Amino acid sequence: MKTRCVFYALLALMGLHIWFFVALADKTLAGYTDFSAFYAAGRIAAEGKAGDLYNYETQKRVQDPLFAGVQRDGYGIPVPGPMLYYHPPFEVPVFRLLAYLSYPWAFGVWALASVAVLLIIPLVLRAHVAGLWRASPHFVALSCVAFFPAFIAVLQGQDSILLALLFVLAWVSLKQGREAAAGGLLALGLFKFHFVLPVVVLFLLRRRWRMLAGFSIASVLLLAVSFLVVGVKGIMEYPGFLLELNSGLQSRVLQALRGIFPFAMPNLRGVLFMALSGFLPESLVTPATLVASAALLLWWGRRSARLSAQARALDLVFSLDICVAVLVSFHAQLHDLTLLALPIVLVLNRALEDEAPGWLRWGVGLLAALFFFTPAYLPLLQRGWQFLLVVPISLLALAAGRQLRPGAAQPAAEPYALLAGHMPPADA
Repeated sequence: MKTRCVFYALLALMGLHIWFFVALADKTLAGYTDFSAFYAAGRIAAEGKAGDLYNYETQKRVQDPLFAGVQRDGYGIPVPGPMLYYHPPFEVPVFRLLAYLSYPWAFGVWALASVAVLLIIPLVLRAHVAGLWRASPHFVALSCVAFFPAFIAVLQGQDSILLALLFVLAWVSLKQGREAAAGGLLALGLFKFHFVLPVVVLFLLRRRWRMLAGFSIASVLLLAVSFLVVGVKGIMEYPGFLLELNSGLQSRVLQALRGIFPFAMPNLRGVLFMALSGFLPESLVTPATLVASAALLLWWGRRSARLSAQARALDLVFSLDICVAVLVSFHAQLHDLTLLALPIVLVLNRALEDEAPGWLRWGVGLLAALFFFTPAYLPLLQRGWQFLLVVPISLLALAAGRQLRPGAAQPAAEPYALLAGHMPPADA
């Protein structure tokens, strides 16, 4: 009965998301979404002007005729400029291929590919979450396609879903002892480096050298691709472009012009921006954010490295890594929370497999239900209060941490050596 209820609830959420998508189809295909920046970047590369990619006027010149008449709105303020592309260059060749299609067709191909990835992720997870699969196979199978942040990623034409797949594959590689492969997979996610680098720092603090070697090799290859795409000029301009985009953002006009709204970010930056920007200058708010983020990252890195061997469960530690990475990321949007699908599934699975106390299983279940309850997101989106999502993200991290406490039941087959650097004691 419970399994059937979960199945119908997920189907209802999927139906709601499809209705949203159909209702917004005209604006989506007209260029109101983030995919317009990706498509324009592909057009710039196709014109042979990739060296000028990180130039505001270049992006505006290409987007103005493509999306004439598009009047975007940023939380009540008109967005007069283009939807800026600020991802690293190595991703551009993908969008250059799509740029040979008309915009609606390119968006359609990208959206279908994103949905396909959402269907692939549960197939990858199934063999590794036996407890949750036995209890609720429908939840595992539909967890990604019914997750509202994933729907927003499809609607916006974002690449957060691809990043989620890379994190899942990296986790599976770690479970199989292929640390170098895990590092290479994480490097492929550097198109959103603000989520990947915190995780890499955590593995550096744990001295996981093989993982770091794989990451470094893949990163060098991606840097070479970036040089081929935009040349030395584009590489040199990219850091300055990012710094300029993120300066002066206490002005709502500049927020709208650049399409970056710190108060709407579900991370520490969003919380501190809302708490401090009213009476502190940006020159103090930004350093405070960086210090708080670094402190959280270093604390968890040291804490996870000191866990006893019996408390080191790879899936829970990696779940916490993702939660911490989201919290300390300097730039996060609602669609980026697609990454949390993996920790939600893993924490639920561990609570079931370890026969956790009833209150913990109920708590984790209710928290998962909150994450999947689409209507809870809508008022936050309307008011730009996504920073409040830091609360459930923190609760998810606490739920994982509670199961990592010494004395908590752990499966005998857990690959401790991946995190501990040594084998568990004989009585483990």
